[in-house]
This record gives sequence, C-alpha cells and structure tokens, in this order.
Amino acid sequence: MNETGVGNDAFNNLTDTLFDYQFPFNESTTNDTNTTARFFNYATAVYNILLLSIGSIGNILVLIVYGLRFKKSTFNTFIVFLAVMDLVCCAIEMPLDAANMIHYEIFHGCKAIVTIATTTATATGLTLVAIAALRYRGICHPLKPNISICQSRIIVSVSFAIAIFCSWPTGVLVTDQIEHIEGGLGVINCAPEDKFVDTIYPVINSGILFIIFLSAFSAIVILYLMVARKLWLRKKYGISSNSNHKTSSQGSDSSTPALFSKSGNTCDLHKGAVSTQITNSKNSPREKALQSGDSRNTKLKNQGMFRMLFVVTVMFMVSYVPHFSLMIYEGAAGKLQLTSVTESVVGIVIRSYLINSACNPIIYGCYSNKFREELKMMFFGKK
Repeated sequence: MNETGVGNDAFNNLTDTLFDYQFPFNESTTNDTNTTARFFNYATAVYNILLLSIGSIGNILVLIVYGLRFKKSTFNTFIVFLAVMDLVCCAIEMPLDAANMIHYEIFHGCKAIVTIATTTATATGLTLVAIAALRYRGICHPLKPNISICQSRIIVSVSFAIAIFCSWPTGVLVTDQIEHIEGGLGVINCAPEDKFVDTIYPVINSGILFIIFLSAFSAIVILYLMVARKLWLRKKYGISSNSNHKTSSQGSDSSTPALFSKSGNTCDLHKGAVSTQITNSKNSPREKALQSGDSRNTKLKNQGMFRMLFVVTVMFMVSYVPHFSLMIYEGAAGKLQLTSVTESVVGIVIRSYLINSACNPIIYGCYSNKFREELKMMFFGKK
C-alpha cells in the first residue's frame, strides 16, 4: 500500500510539473500580484508541429521544383508566391505559436504571430482572386491576350504590399494576454492590449480585415460561378455557335455584316465590298496535325493548371470556415467558458486555416504529373 501511495504521489507530481506552472500576473480587478496555475495547450501545439513539419518540407520542394527546375511562366509565378507565403506561415508563424503555448515563461510572440498570419492569409487570398479573374478572362473573353510573367509578378507584389498595409495595425494592437479557464488555470492568448480594449481601434481593424476577406471570398465565388455558367452554355449550345457570335460582333462598323464561308482549305471573309481570301494550302496534313496537337496539349495543360489552382482556392476557403464560424459565434453569444479540454479543442478550431498552408503541396502532387515526375527525378534519378 505504501508503495502504491508513493507511486501515486510521484505520478501526481509529474503531471503537476507537466501541466501546471506558477507564474505571476496582475489581475485587472486588483493591485496585488497573484499567482495562478498555467495551462499548457499541448494538443494544439502538437497540431501546429505536425502541420509545420508537413508544410515546411512540402513548400520547400514546391519552391525548388516550380521556382528553379520548371520553366518560368505566369502560373508558376503564382504557385511560387503561394508557396513562399505558406512556407513563411509554416516555418515562422507556427513555431512561434507553438512556443507561445508551451514555453514555461511568457514568450511574448503574439505580435509577430498575428502579423505574419494576417499578412500571409491576406496576400494568399488576394492572389487567389487574381487567379480566379484570369480564369474568368480566359473562359469568358478568350480573344483577349494572356498576361505576361512580368504582369503576374506585379500582381503578386501588389497583393503582398496591400497585405502588409492592412496587417500591420494588428501587430500594434495585440499582445500576450492571460485568460482564465475553469479549474483556476490561466492560458496565454493573443488579444488586444488593455489600453486598446475600450477604444474603437480593435473594432475598426477587425472590420477592415473582415471586409477584405468577405470581398475576396465573394469575388472568388462570383467569378467561378460565371466561369461555370459559361462552360455550361458552351456544353449545351456548342462552342462553334458561341465563337461565331463573338467573332461576328467584332469590327469597326457594327452595321456591316461579317459572313464566313468555308470551302476545302480556303476560308473567305466578306465584309461589305471587301473580300479577303486566306489559304492554307501550303500547310501539309502532317504539319496541320502537329500544330493541332501542340494547341491541344497547351490547352489541356492550362486546363489542368487552372483545375489544380481551383482546388487550392477551395481548400483555402474551406479551411477558414471553422475559424470564422467560431469567431462569429463568440461575437454573437459572448466569450466561451472553457475547461482545459475545450480550450484545446477551441485552440485547434481557431487555427483551422493553418491546414491550408500544409495541404497545398499535397494538392500539387495529386494534380500535377509533371511535379511528381520531377520529384522522382530529384530523389531517385528517374521518372
């Protein structure tokens, strides 16, 4: 019996050491310095460490393949930028967040954590809006020229600049705050500083960020719905009628009819009294077949790239649903009264958006055969 009692005492001492830590803090209702037991959120820290491990390795591979080994292109520019944002989130923000939850002393990492998280999320969202706009332009306005690599770099640079401009106030407003949970425990969370709590600044900052995210989400949904409608109409009525209608609507004079007649390898365009004859007799059947094959391959490649980026967009939006749902619930129902278990659950739910940064490399691997083949070449020396 004595041995059992000694064993229980040793076990209790061990658990007290692991999960409770006495640290001083000043309560707002008293001037005395009190001491409380600190709750270490190991469950959420493990969640962070798992995601940062997967995301850091995956996004480094994406940067190597798409940034160094693949030919530079508009799409690759967007993918590299998204990978940089995800890598910053995985390699910097997540470790700081994990340390903030389990470090024995107050880590004071909240300013960096929320600034990085807000900047990367905003920049990613704006870039995905640009990708959706390009998809809309390519499907609904196919005669317009594609953007260049330089223009794509300008787009991601502007997105990043806007993200920094909108995110820096968050880093100024928040700090490490000790909040009480049931059982007499205290937990460190990122919240507005005491001097800003009763001011309008946190409300303005949260409102601006919410409007940005809501606008980005709405723009993405509307653009892809318009693309889906266009594709459905093409499938229902046929591409030829659509393209003929679009081509016939062009011209300097809308009252002048444009008629197309096709005979053999000759295509005659009659516009008023003007007749232009275009002949393709110089092209052999083999050359025309090769050109048609190249065009088809390019089209399929672009469609596959857009499909992959569409899945990335959906994953980004879905990953924020638990986060925003919890924030909206707390805003409507008030602050939750948490226990140590529910604090762990809430800690994971409020960080649901981190899944996006870790999953993007997996999406690239699932949807891009070329990416998988390049990885095989890197690790095994063969395709």
